[in-house]
Amino acid sequence: MKRPHRRKSRVAGSGRAKKPVVRPAKKARPIRKRAPTKARPARAAAPPAELAVQPHGAWVHRIARLRSDYLEALAAAHVPRIYVKVFDSISTPMFWSFQCTPKVVKSFANEGIEVWGWGYHRGEANAAAQAAAVGRAIAAGIQGYVVDVEVETEDPETHPNVAALLESLRGVVPAGNLGYTSFGWASKHPDVPWKTLDEASDLAFPQIYFESRSGDPNDAAHVQGLINEAFDDLGRLGLTKPVSPVFSSESGTAGAQTLQLFVDAYSGASLWRLPDFGGPGHAWEIDYT
Repeated sequence: MKRPHRRKSRVAGSGRAKKPVVRPAKKARPIRKRAPTKARPARAAAPPAELAVQPHGAWVHRIARLRSDYLEALAAAHVPRIYVKVFDSISTPMFWSFQCTPKVVKSFANEGIEVWGWGYHRGEANAAAQAAAVGRAIAAGIQGYVVDVEVETEDPETHPNVAALLESLRGVVPAGNLGYTSFGWASKHPDVPWKTLDEASDLAFPQIYFESRSGDPNDAAHVQGLINEAFDDLGRLGLTKPVSPVFSSESGTAGAQTLQLFVDAYSGASLWRLPDFGGPGHAWEIDYT
């Protein structure tokens, strides 16, 4: 702000000096405060590979534990595909015939629901026997299969067995419909045979269970950041197979609105899992169209 300028008085004929004229100071303009910069929303995930062109879906552990009207509820939620557990490498027998029969598969098909199977594998050295068990599920009418491998396969000694298993499954599972699922944030589990899984499968189903991570599972920006991290991990590892992310609804802490938002945002996204009767979770409240 400039100070007011005073003129010097001049001597007139009377010899008396005129009073200096003091001009009033200009009012200071108020200082405008800049509004604080708003935080930018989390960027949309940029997948390292294209998202799989697959329908949305829901995962099932035990059919017998679901609500009794599960077929009607699946139809009401417009579920186009379910992933039913049909195999476990330590079960006797390994094939879960109690919930994978032609009759069961047909009951879903009658509601317009496509059935895929999934099974838990631990890197055992009996690839042919495991593939034969999965083959029984294929014979019952399932249309695809997802290999679930987790902490057991962080042991490097299991890696040749995983490769042998996937090679054996190639001769059993319909072409283009062999997937794998494992940890959602691959960088935290670098010893899983990611390259083998990527090279020998058709699709990736990373378990991006943001509900169980730290932070608010209903903060959309926070959740988007977690999903971005998971996709970035796949890119850093050079994995290229089309991705169908699996989100979770087990504890019920992630609300239906949040789950709906991210299922809608990702082609092929699915939810683990349909809750047992009376159990927590919001998978029944989602529209899977």
